[in-house]
Amino acid sequence: SLAITFLVLCTCATAGQRTFALTNWVECDWPRMLLNYDLTCAPGEFFPNKVEVINPAGTAVPSQVQVLAQHDDGSIKSCRLSFYAALPKDDTLTYTLRSADKPTLFTPGVTAKVKAGVLEVASNIAGVRLPAPGGKSLKQPMAPSAIPAPILGYRLSTGQWAGKGWLESDRQVASWSQAVVADGPLYKEYAYEVRFVPEGYYKVRVRVEAEDPLVYVAEEYDM
Repeated sequence: SLAITFLVLCTCATAGQRTFALTNWVECDWPRMLLNYDLTCAPGEFFPNKVEVINPAGTAVPSQVQVLAQHDDGSIKSCRLSFYAALPKDDTLTYTLRSADKPTLFTPGVTAKVKAGVLEVASNIAGVRLPAPGGKSLKQPMAPSAIPAPILGYRLSTGQWAGKGWLESDRQVASWSQAVVADGPLYKEYAYEVRFVPEGYYKVRVRVEAEDPLVYVAEEYDM
């Protein structure tokens, strides 16, 4: 696993700058993949939309910062930093997160657009159709088949959209919702939830990454 392959050292060199040293201890190259770091930041250290990641060659690379909490001054209190990297065997590479008034701009690797109440989330190699963010608390309970399903279709490798989705259950639905969990250029993630009458739930997380030919789907429900 990644945890035993990399020794990751995170140090804060100066205010507004942190380094991440990746060391490969195994006898093979580690392929390019999306790396994620959960960070806690000091007041004024980093601000939303004013950071960038620099690779070992000194060049900015595409990255994503999902802000989870902010300080009173608007700076980032906690976040998840993500960027892509590969690691040759027996090598150590150092990446740097730094403050930048004008970060380098890159074309997003994942896009999302709403068409007629349907959210299309796609990269160049994968795509999925979901209910648009929102939801409804029902005055009168409904059959599951009467509300939007968590997945409404997939994009094939040909670029065509196919498939459909629906819900089936003996229980009636009290409410449903679709929320945005992460909305960045490297990955997008959504949380779908149904609440049943008189109790119970069904939850689905869907995630699309820029360089992965998969749509990640995770379900959770009570029985």
